Amino acid sequence: MSTIFQDLVDSTVIKNAVQGQFTSLVSNNLVVSKVNSLHLFEIEKIQKDESSFPLDDSLQNEFSTSIIDESQAFMETNMHLIRTNEQTTYVLRLVSQVKVFGTITEISALKGKGSNGCDLLIMLTDYAKVSTLEWDMQSQSFVTNSLHYYEDVKSSNICSSHTPTQLLVDPDSDCCLLRFLTDMMAIIPYPANEDLDMEEAAIENSKISSSYAYKPSFVLASSQLDASISRILDVKFLYGYREPTLAILYSPEQTSTVTLPLRKDTVLFSLVTLDLEQRASAVITTIQSLPYDIYASVSIPTPLGGSLLLGGNELIYVDSAGRTVGIGVNSYYSKCTDFPLQDQSDFNLELEGTIAIPLTSSKTETPFVVLVHTSGQFFYLDFLLDGKSVKGLSLQALDLEINDDFLKSGITCAVPAGENLVFLGSQTTDSYLLRWSRRTTNEEVRLDEGDDTLYGTNDAEMDDMLDIYETDESVGSKRKIAYENGPLRLEICDVLTNIGPITDFAVGKAGSYSYFPQDNHGPLELVGTAGADGAGGLVVFRRNIFPLIAGEFQFDGCEALWTVSISGKLRNMKSRIQAQYSNPELETYLVLSKEKESFIFLAGETFDEVQHSDFSKDSKTLNVGSLLSGMRMVQICPTSLRVYDSNLRLTQLFNFSKKQIVVSTSICDPCIIVVFLGGGIALYKMDLKSQRLIKTDLQNRLSDVKTASLVSPDSSALFAKLFTYNETLNAKGQIANGMNDSASETDLDIQPNHKTSNNDQMGYDQSVSADDVPEVDNTIVTEKNVSNLDQESLEKHPILFALTDEGKLKVYNLADFSLLMECDVFDLPPTLFNGMESERTYFNKESSQELVELLVADLGDDFKEPHLFLRSRLNEITVYKAFLYSNTDKHKNLLAFAKVPQETMTREFQANVGTPRDAESTMEKKASSSVDHLKMTALEVVGNHSAVFVTGRKPFLILSTLHSNAKFFPISSNIPILSVAPFHAHHAPQGYIYVDENSFIRICKFQEDFEYDNKWPYKKVSLGKQINGIAYHPTKMVYAVGSAVPIEFKVTDEDGNEPYAITDDNDYLPMANTGSLDLVSPLTWTVIDSYEFQQFEIPLSVALVNLEVSETTKLRKPYIAVGTSITKGEDIAVRGSTYLFEIIDVVPQPGRPETRHKLKLVTREEIKGTVAVVCEVDGYLLSGQGQKVIVRALEDEDHLVGVSFIDLGSYTLSAKCLRNLLLFGDVRQNVTFVGFAEEPYRMTLFSKGQEALNVSAADFLVQGENLYFVVADTSGNLRLLAYDPENPESHSGERLVTRGDFHIGNVITAMTILPKEKKHQNAEYGYDTGDDFSCVMVNSDGGLQMLVPISDRVYRRLNIIQNYLANRVNTIGGLNPKSYRLITSPSNLTNPTRRILDGMLIDYFTYMSVAHRHEMAHKCGVPVSTIMNDLVELDEALSYM
Repeated sequence: MSTIFQDLVDSTVIKNAVQGQFTSLVSNNLVVSKVNSLHLFEIEKIQKDESSFPLDDSLQNEFSTSIIDESQAFMETNMHLIRTNEQTTYVLRLVSQVKVFGTITEISALKGKGSNGCDLLIMLTDYAKVSTLEWDMQSQSFVTNSLHYYEDVKSSNICSSHTPTQLLVDPDSDCCLLRFLTDMMAIIPYPANEDLDMEEAAIENSKISSSYAYKPSFVLASSQLDASISRILDVKFLYGYREPTLAILYSPEQTSTVTLPLRKDTVLFSLVTLDLEQRASAVITTIQSLPYDIYASVSIPTPLGGSLLLGGNELIYVDSAGRTVGIGVNSYYSKCTDFPLQDQSDFNLELEGTIAIPLTSSKTETPFVVLVHTSGQFFYLDFLLDGKSVKGLSLQALDLEINDDFLKSGITCAVPAGENLVFLGSQTTDSYLLRWSRRTTNEEVRLDEGDDTLYGTNDAEMDDMLDIYETDESVGSKRKIAYENGPLRLEICDVLTNIGPITDFAVGKAGSYSYFPQDNHGPLELVGTAGADGAGGLVVFRRNIFPLIAGEFQFDGCEALWTVSISGKLRNMKSRIQAQYSNPELETYLVLSKEKESFIFLAGETFDEVQHSDFSKDSKTLNVGSLLSGMRMVQICPTSLRVYDSNLRLTQLFNFSKKQIVVSTSICDPCIIVVFLGGGIALYKMDLKSQRLIKTDLQNRLSDVKTASLVSPDSSALFAKLFTYNETLNAKGQIANGMNDSASETDLDIQPNHKTSNNDQMGYDQSVSADDVPEVDNTIVTEKNVSNLDQESLEKHPILFALTDEGKLKVYNLADFSLLMECDVFDLPPTLFNGMESERTYFNKESSQELVELLVADLGDDFKEPHLFLRSRLNEITVYKAFLYSNTDKHKNLLAFAKVPQETMTREFQANVGTPRDAESTMEKKASSSVDHLKMTALEVVGNHSAVFVTGRKPFLILSTLHSNAKFFPISSNIPILSVAPFHAHHAPQGYIYVDENSFIRICKFQEDFEYDNKWPYKKVSLGKQINGIAYHPTKMVYAVGSAVPIEFKVTDEDGNEPYAITDDNDYLPMANTGSLDLVSPLTWTVIDSYEFQQFEIPLSVALVNLEVSETTKLRKPYIAVGTSITKGEDIAVRGSTYLFEIIDVVPQPGRPETRHKLKLVTREEIKGTVAVVCEVDGYLLSGQGQKVIVRALEDEDHLVGVSFIDLGSYTLSAKCLRNLLLFGDVRQNVTFVGFAEEPYRMTLFSKGQEALNVSAADFLVQGENLYFVVADTSGNLRLLAYDPENPESHSGERLVTRGDFHIGNVITAMTILPKEKKHQNAEYGYDTGDDFSCVMVNSDGGLQMLVPISDRVYRRLNIIQNYLANRVNTIGGLNPKSYRLITSPSNLTNPTRRILDGMLIDYFTYMSVAHRHEMAHKCGVPVSTIMNDLVELDEALSYM
């Protein structure tokens, strides 16, 4: 069997984060690592309305600022001030996202060691590979500087291979340390920088080649540092030392809670200084007899220095001289240690798993530490000083002023992210960018200052005022008060959504949307459990976007439509997007076009056809738009271009000759571009004074144009920055003269008052601040005053993007028709920059003729960025993202584009693919005999997004968010969509309208409750408790969810009595979970009914079972089966229960129609041992009780009767059924293949797995008539097994045979098989025509993955592609893609890894240039279209979701 492993949804949990200046010397970057990907963010400062922040009402005055409304002239008598709530906040803007062929363990930053003076990124991949990465501006990605490999190092520690690793960087970036194999340390020294200023440091660093950016590394055992150091618990570098100094926490003598009377304080803490030149070390001091439960140390920054030790019951501070002071945080600390501690046991804290982060800023005198508990509760620790010495610790609980949904679970990492910013990353809940401040009470400020003007301002504003107006003495006193008395305050700035860990999932029918009429079954959605603890809930996945139809009607013969907003009086907004939706004076028209006629309607509550106008209805319409900020309408027909006023009266007419066949058009106020067949192009520009279009012939400047697109420089801050910076330099005489007189009169400076940032001076312009976005001009524009306005207010100079027949991309600034960029694009290289040329091969000629459409538009939600879209004849969309880079020789910014990886196949399946020569000739014939219909439409506002809609047989919506690159989302439609346009109405705000091939016109709303920052749209539903299992009831269309919440645990015996009474009033009770079964409606995603289990009884497994209720009729009925566990402590045997529920219909509550269903308990059977798994087998109920599996029959619909059982391995935690075949997964002993029969009742053992495995999930996989088994283990491996008694390795069928193995990198928690949809079945090209299934699985890192069976022919082709890419792809960190997928197995097979392909590696095929694609296809002996067809077939395997 041949398969391919693919990622459907990328993992979302964040394991590590680091802050640094990676892209430029003035940037503030944050890099977060997920399982096998790196995400580089830029921390942007923006202004937002306070209503979007979840703050307490009492804080509104403190964060609000007074802003003058500029709608009134300053000197008018009726001028007034309007107080608005605006706040400065910070957001994370994604710069780059890269895949890594390795499991990322830790990351860190090496300050100032890059070739340009920027920071380097140090990445540790499992198990002991250290890679040094540097940001490359030209490729817009990380490049590898070095790779250090230490996995061959041996250790005497038997269990060391399973111990965690640590990656540390010295505060002065003198060296990097890797701790692995428990007590082994690898040290990589780096050359130290001299004390130079910024420019000299950059020059000095640029002289150092990347090959010599580090010194030879060396490996030390802990005993080489000091003979007593062993069993290291934690290692940290300390601040404030000239030489790298380590703080080592270790426990040479082990102990536990049971042995505390014998060995109590066994932890030691040593300070060791390193001599990197001599490779020597010296112990400065050692502190002995520390509490046994100390597990971590935190280095405190200067000026305080020292370390904070974290234990389960205490916090201890150790200064640089070895003096200690500590506190006990619960009543049990005195029983666990003899170490002297101050009593703060009232907190009753259990600090295991708590993350501590030291914070400091220029506004605070000394650092303090924020503690994040595993429950999500915040504490902060202040150091009480006596002179320069710490005399005590003050722990305080943070009074959160943020909403209750914030951080209901623990975090995994925390890093400072700039001045007064901190980032919290989590694996169980969302990750947050927070702003913190230490504020002063208002009473003390008024006593010292006596100035009420400071009252109500935030701390940052107050400190800025103090710096300006106060003397040194007064400033110092107020800062001292702020440090001593100011409580800590946190504010949410941005959120990175996390949907992991996912432990179970179910597939059901969506129930809360309107669908296409032809779809009788409705769409399917995958619902999984999400999060943990109080952050638990559900996550809803959909592959396709299902339009919410607000209205529809049929218009026979309609082929295209447009919407346009026209008004004779409109506010001149530099961004007209919001004006279309906010100005009541705008009138929206809907224009429909048939083959030979057109119609225009006034859009309101209804569509009324406009009568008695000059609008041309006797011709087909090609495009419609507006000019003069909505005062003119433009209609482009095949034979003419028409201009209308706001009353639809014809004001201008341009006729085309009969030889001029319009190929494409683009309208961008105040210009129009028309491209004709044969390469001709015409420019029409609106003159503001005469209010008339003026035609400009561009044949002398631009010829052989295939398609073109216009974009406004106001659409993005990137274009504004491009022209602002270059104009500033031009005014200073730093750019050569090249502009004519007319161009000098044109205002290219979009923001005259914009100051050039340091990014421009240093040559790195990746970051574009949101402050650069043009603001709204409230000037009223009418027919009378439009010619009197200054040209800066209305006249824009769009940018022209043109694609020529030779495959060249040319970019012009229409202000002076200067060439901004020219490069070859036919080869679709990874990056596009000015002057780039590609080698023209035989196959490139085919590629040049394939590109038929070009579009430049913005993508984004809160932060929009320009993208370049190229479409081929077969609908393959290639997207490039714009960025700026500096030419240091010419001192100017240059425009460039970086390709966005294509994660979804937009290309259409091409049937009857022959040889490459035949494919090329077919393309030439098509290219010369037809004009392609334009399919890409820019939607300026759809929901909260700027998007691009791709029409056709495979419609797509291309979206981008602040936290993601451009994503391709298929639109669910069985009928091809012909045309689409933006549409705004009361019943469809910020929606869109489209017409399909059946002439149905539909008005659609956008699904704003879904997130679009991953490969599949998803919606996160918070339930506020741990979710352990989920099942879907198909007839009632509801979900049954097993949940658990923590309660206080009391020890009781089997009769419920309390044998142990709490004698100490200071003692407190631990927490234990108790569960319930909840019924969740997909209509509202709320709990509509619950069944509470017994105390401390939690559900472990929830499943839908169709049980036989009649032996004569064989009638079956659906039930919800639940397996539970009752745990009451180690002194009482664990018990469990098997529940059977029926979902019945009841009268719904008033106003809540979703409450028409209720749970009814059918039967409950209590047993000894836990019921870890339940499922159905051929109409009977199967339950796994420890190592025993029992099959029960339902009798009289009220009780269960056992009919068969079998003893298996240690503990069964997975059971799957396929008819009467069963597959069991054991926690220690692999999988077991069993058969079940009724007459007589028996269970027969067929076969077992060969080797011992900790199975996490298992399921069947069907390909035609062949049956296989998919097994996942807790080490992140996936195996494909088969039952083959004829194979000698199976020992006559006693052992399952391994057909393939594959390393995933994360733990699969659940899997199921779903039908594989095959739209293009053709056995001639190797596509199977039998029934196939795909194995869909979820993992603990929030990802969704799939194992897809493929035919042998497809496998051979893609295997050649995979081997080629493994040797050619420039992987991040220098890692080997093949070695990443290998697993260590004692199997005797010669090639066990065969038959599972790496989909993540094969996805690079679509990212490669066209020349590389043809080279790979040539090695396969097939044309490129055959390979692309294979990828399309795989991409559409779950197209029905």
